[in-house]
Amino acid sequence: MNSRTMRALADKLANDQDQPNWPGGLLVVFRGSVGVPSRKVVGIIKAETDGGFQPVEIGLEYLKNLFMTRESKLYKIGFFLNGGGDDDALPGGWVSHVYDSHMTMANRDAAAHYFYGRFLGCSLPLNAARLTKTFYHAARKFINEADLSDEDKSDLFTSLYTYMKVDNTPTIHAATFASHYLPEDVRDAFSNYMKENDFPENAVPKDTSEIQGALKKRKVKFPGDILLTAPPDVYQRMVEVSTIDGDENDGQPQAWTKIVIKDRVREIE
Repeated sequence: MNSRTMRALADKLANDQDQPNWPGGLLVVFRGSVGVPSRKVVGIIKAETDGGFQPVEIGLEYLKNLFMTRESKLYKIGFFLNGGGDDDALPGGWVSHVYDSHMTMANRDAAAHYFYGRFLGCSLPLNAARLTKTFYHAARKFINEADLSDEDKSDLFTSLYTYMKVDNTPTIHAATFASHYLPEDVRDAFSNYMKENDFPENAVPKDTSEIQGALKKRKVKFPGDILLTAPPDVYQRMVEVSTIDGDENDGQPQAWTKIVIKDRVREIE
């Protein structure tokens, strides 16, 4: 790999990393072969640098630009393995693997899109768990942004929880959720919104493994750091939310939210 190609890769990464608060580092590119029979590999590493000392005969020597040490916390790797064919051009015949120190099995969205997406041209695999998470978060955002009353939004969030957690149907289908739970006048908007968020029109297997934590609590947030939280089944049974007319502000009535909890206060801190 010649110096011109290396410089082009470094320039592309610098352009793709377009947020000034993202850390710089070193770009390492290597190529070789693995396995029997031999298969070509190409690797790209973006690693943050650090400094450190090493002992010398008398005193210490400071080393700059150390990378991928035991203490390294932030680095990203792209690894491309040739499938065994004669085509050297990416992506045909190559299998890609991406590692990001921020990415976990439970939160793959923490991976830096500028690296795996814009720079490497890869995408995360759309398995059932990821598609389920995509549907859940997109549906939540749509409900929050919809021109609906507080009561309707509260009911729709309960319906979404029921569809994800209680409904025994093994698949998720955007059109089915819309027809069963959404007001008729927002169903088309919901369908279009899900398409814009790359959720398929067909039914997909339901796998809630990546959203288990989100399904454990219902949260209602207000200005002033006011937060109401409860398990979804308790929320559905004991909480009522409605919109009421509040005091006027500059001659305009304000919409307030009324919350009724069907029990007495247990403790005040």
